[in-house]
Amino acid sequence: MPDRMKPFEQILEPDYFMTSFVVVNRETGERRKKTIFDHHSAISAIQLLSRVPDSVQEHFDVARNLFVFSWFVYHFMAVGERHAFSSVEYALRLKSGKPKLMLKEGIELAISGSAVFSITLSGVKSLVKRSKRLKA
Repeated sequence: MPDRMKPFEQILEPDYFMTSFVVVNRETGERRKKTIFDHHSAISAIQLLSRVPDSVQEHFDVARNLFVFSWFVYHFMAVGERHAFSSVEYALRLKSGKPKLMLKEGIELAISGSAVFSITLSGVKSLVKRSKRLKA
């Protein structure tokens, strides 16, 4: 099914791809269709630390909103992911004071133990792997 602009009458309906997701109760094994509430809850649980500057938080919230609205347009997921990486890059630029710092270079600088950064390394390996696939 090609992505076309949705007719007005369908804009609040979930994207076809989203209707195939299920939520599984790990205790009972019971399955049910994923709802927009489940989708929103999972995304709203992704939080930045309170010490993150407001400008970075606002930038990241655009990505989170794109993820939320992917419920209606599944391909917003890829746009949201790209924007989330852009938010990380933006934060690294601010923190390093290097306005032209690229994502991969910024992550490598952070991992190297640069005195500029104090980061938690959980999840960084995954981010590095994903950033290698990004071509600016």
